[in-house]
Order: sequence, then structure tokens, then C-alpha cells
Amino acid sequence: MKNFGILLIVVLALVSCKPDGGDDRLKKLDDLKKEREKITKEINDLEEQLIAEGLLVKDKSIQVEVSEIDTSEFKSYLDLQGVVDGDENVTATAKTVGVINGVYVKEGQTVYRGQTLAVMDASVLQQSLAELESQATFLEDLYNRQKSLWEQNIGSELQYLQAKNNMESMQKRIATVRQQIAMNYITSPISGRVEEVNVKVGSSVAPGTPAFRVVNFAKVKVQAEVSETYSKNLAVGSTVLVSFPDLSYEAEAKLSFVSKYINPNNRSFSVECVLPAEKNTDYRANMIAVLKINTYTNPKAIVLPQNIVQNSAKGEYVYVIVKKGNTEVAETRIVKTGKVYNGQIEILSGLKKGDRVVTLGFNSLKDGSEVKISKNQ
Repeated sequence: MKNFGILLIVVLALVSCKPDGGDDRLKKLDDLKKEREKITKEINDLEEQLIAEGLLVKDKSIQVEVSEIDTSEFKSYLDLQGVVDGDENVTATAKTVGVINGVYVKEGQTVYRGQTLAVMDASVLQQSLAELESQATFLEDLYNRQKSLWEQNIGSELQYLQAKNNMESMQKRIATVRQQIAMNYITSPISGRVEEVNVKVGSSVAPGTPAFRVVNFAKVKVQAEVSETYSKNLAVGSTVLVSFPDLSYEAEAKLSFVSKYINPNNRSFSVECVLPAEKNTDYRANMIAVLKINTYTNPKAIVLPQNIVQNSAKGEYVYVIVKKGNTEVAETRIVKTGKVYNGQIEILSGLKKGDRVVTLGFNSLKDGSEVKISKNQ
């Protein structure tokens, strides 16, 4: 009896948890579906009767959008990534081994060609030069005395020649030491701006070690590597559109250099174009630039969006709208295509000026489909 009481309580609890009106809503949904089916059937039956009696014409046409063919200039570009550099970007290095004794410039400073950037310790050479100059003074005085005697026919010719030779040899030694001293000065090879200073007082340097970097941005060049596939398409003078993503700036230029050497490691060759320096354009060495090099131009081309050209076993085709009596229908037109660039495709044959090509709704068409041209174009 006790177990029966517990079971009764559980059953009552389950019944109380059931949503109110649940059965009524399900029944209502079922009734509405049946009513919809009945109305749909009545509509279809009535349409068939009216069509059979000629009182209703069923519109079988497919709505499309079209574009009338016209010729325009078509250009194809080769897109590359390049880097910016100054027309003159050089490193100033030491000409001999030594220790830096003084640095006279800093990064960002403008310098002229031949200006001293740093000097190395040349104290030993300076002492040698002082000794040689003292000896040269003595030998020059001795030569002048011997020359005066020789002109008076006093003394031997050998004494005169020895004095002259000793003086000239000393002068050459002095010139050599001065050249060695000059090699202890690191000078700027070009006029420009100091971008890097890699030495400081007390540091040791050797020939070939980059001490300073000097860049001249009076002219800016952009360099890029191109696959050998395009070697026949590029030449000096080809038009280039150069854009700088970091500067939101674009300029047109011409290729100033096209290398005749193909790198065997990556099968590419170098190209360059020179841009004029702009006052408000802050170029930086190694800045990324995007190059678009014109490789093909057709001044009077028929151009279509690439996505509307479809493929079949017979070849590429588009749908063209033609009139048959009072009805406009879609006609399959086989076309020959050319270059493709930026989502646009060149049509070489199969279309002519004035043709109306379907640009929207073509996926629902087949050859001979009746169409209705959208009025919202």
C-alpha cells in the first residue's frame, strides 16, 4: 500500500510538469498545415483551368541583367613586391687597420662628399713624418749648396747628383707617409645623410668593415626580383605603377634597369625603376613597395567580368540576349578569351560591339531560355 502511494505521487508530479495547452498547439499546427496544402492545391488547379481556357498566360521567362558590349582599353600588369632604396646607398669603410681616435658625425646628420666622418690613431706616423720633414730640410739645404757650387764649376758632378737624389728620395718618403696618414681618415664617398654609425672612440677597425652608412635620397629607386618566365615581357622603359602601402602613395615610373643575368638559385632577374624624391613623401631604405608592371595593352578591347565566362565541352561561352519575334531569349555564344587581370577577361572573338551579354542570372539559363531584362539596372 505504501509503494502504491509513492507511485501515485510520482504520476501526479509528471502530469503537473506537462506544459499547459501543449496538445492544443500541436493540434493547431497540424490543422494549419492541412489547410495550407488544401489552399495550394486549389490554387494550382485553378491556374491549370485558366491556362487551359486561355484566360491566363504563365510567365516562363527568367529575369536577368545584361551589359551592352563596348570597346575600352585593357591593360594587364605583373604584380611584384619590391624594396625602396636611395639611388646612392653606400658604406664608408676604413682603408687600413687602426683604432678610432675620433668620431665627427652622428646618425641623421647631412654630410658632403669627402667630409671626414672619423679618424684613427696615427700618432706614430705623425712622429715619423716630423722626423722625415726635419731630414728633408737638411737635405734640401745641402742640395742647394751643392747646386750653387756646381754652377760655379766647383766640386764634382757626382756630389751634385748625390745631393739631388737624396733630397728627392726624402720628398717621396714624406709623400708616402702623408698618404698613409690620410688612410687613417674615414671620409664620406657621397653627399647624403648618415643613417648608421657602427664605430665609436676606441673601437678597432679594418679594411672592409662597415663603419658608416650614407644614403642619398635625391633619387629613389625601387628594386624587385622577377621570374625568368616574364623575361620577354619586360624591357627598359616599360611602364610601372609603384604604390607604397605604408605611405598611401602611388606613382608612375619607367623601368630604368632590367638585368640580363638570371640568378641560378631562384631563376629570377632584377629590375629597377627610379622615382623622383617628393617633399612630402618620407621614403625609407628597405621600405616595401608594390610594383605593377604593364606587360600587355589593347587600346580597343572587349572586356567582361571573368566570372560570367563559363566552360563547356565546346569551349568557353557566355549568354547573349537576342530577339525572336516579340520574345527575348538567351543564346549561347562561344568566345575566345585572351589576357586576364584583376577579375577582368579580354574577349578576342565571338562578340561584337552592341551585343547584350547576361551578367546576372546566367546560372539559371540554357540555350533558348526566355528572359526578362531587369529594369533596376
